[in-house]
Amino acid sequence: MRRTLAILLLTCLTPVFSAGAQDTVRHRIIEMWKLSPDQTEELKVPFDTTFSLFHQYRLADKYSPLNASPGSYGLPFYQLNFFDRVTDPDKYLGWYYYPFMYQPGNYLFMNTQVPFTELVWTYGGLRDQAEQTFRIRHSQNVNRKLNFALVYDIVYNLGQYNYQQSSDKSFAFNGSYRGDNYKAYFAYGLNNIKTYENGGISDLSQLETLETRNIAVNLGGLSKALSYLKNSNFMLVQRYTLGKKTTSVADSSGSAREPFWLSGSFSHILMIDGNRRSYEDNNPDTVFYGPVYISDRHTFDSLSARTIKNTIRFDFTTRESGRFRLAGGVGIRNELIRYSQIVPTHDTLVADTAVWRKHNLSLIHI
Repeated sequence: MRRTLAILLLTCLTPVFSAGAQDTVRHRIIEMWKLSPDQTEELKVPFDTTFSLFHQYRLADKYSPLNASPGSYGLPFYQLNFFDRVTDPDKYLGWYYYPFMYQPGNYLFMNTQVPFTELVWTYGGLRDQAEQTFRIRHSQNVNRKLNFALVYDIVYNLGQYNYQQSSDKSFAFNGSYRGDNYKAYFAYGLNNIKTYENGGISDLSQLETLETRNIAVNLGGLSKALSYLKNSNFMLVQRYTLGKKTTSVADSSGSAREPFWLSGSFSHILMIDGNRRSYEDNNPDTVFYGPVYISDRHTFDSLSARTIKNTIRFDFTTRESGRFRLAGGVGIRNELIRYSQIVPTHDTLVADTAVWRKHNLSLIHI
C-alpha cells in the first residue's frame, strides 16, 4: 500500500517539478532572414536544423523543384517553371548558375545567442561518376546587435559521360548591425565555377548499346574544352529610421487621436557586381566548330561585365492609427557599367580588348 501511495505521489508531483524547471530555462532565440529584392526589408527565413527532407541537399532543387540540365549536378541549367527563372538582364552571364552562387538576392543573415556552425557533406554514385557536395557555415554574434557569418560551398561532380566534370566553389562573408534606429548589412561573395565541355554525344545510337563512359563525344581529350565563370560581388546597405514619440490628443468629439507626424527611413545601398565568362579549347581544328578563321591550335574567348549601383532613397512610414497615412518612397540611383571582350587577332600571342562603358542616372518612385 505504501509503495502504491509513493508511486501516485511521485506521478502527481513530476509535472509540478517539470513546470518549475521549464520556468527557469532560458529559450535560445535564433533568427535568420534575407533582404527583399530592393534591399529595404527583412524577410524572415525559417530556421531548421532537423533531419526533415535531409535528402534535398541540392541548392538548385531548393530554388526551383523542376530543372533541366545536361545531366549532372553542378553544370549549367535552367528552371522549367517560367516564374522561377532569373530574368535580371544584369545577370545574363551567370543566370544558369545563379542558385550555386552567393549573390545579394540569396545572402542569409543570422542573429544567434551562441556561436552556430553547420557542416554538410554528401557523397553518392560510383567512384568514376561520384558526386560530392561540401558546405560549412559559421555565424556568431559579437553582441546582441552585431553579427558576422561566413560560408564555404563546394560542388564537385565527375559526371556520367566523358569530359563532363564540374567544380563549383563559392565563398561568402557577411554581417549585420541592428540598432534601434540605425541598421547596416554588408556581404562579400566570391564564386568560381569551372565546367568541362564535351560538345554532346556524337552518335545517339550508342546510348542503347554502350555504357555512358564508353560513349563517344564531340570534344575529346585533345580539346580539353573548359568553361569558366568568375564572379565577385559586394553589398552594403545602410538604413536610418526617423522616429518621434507622439502623445494622443483629443478632437472636438472628445475621442483620442494621434497628431499627424511623418516619419520614414533613409537608405543607402551600394552594389558592386563583377562577372567574367571564359571559354578555351586546345584543339579547335575539328568538324564541331566548322571553319576556323584565326587559330587551329588554341582558342580563348572571354566576356566580362561589371556594374556599380549607388542608391539613396527615403521610404515613408506613418502610424496606422493616425488620421493621415502615407506609404511609398522616392530615391535616386546612379549606375556605372563596364563591358569588355577579348578581340583575337591572327597573331596568337597578341590580342586586344574592346571596352564599352555606360552610365545611367534614374529616379525611383515607389
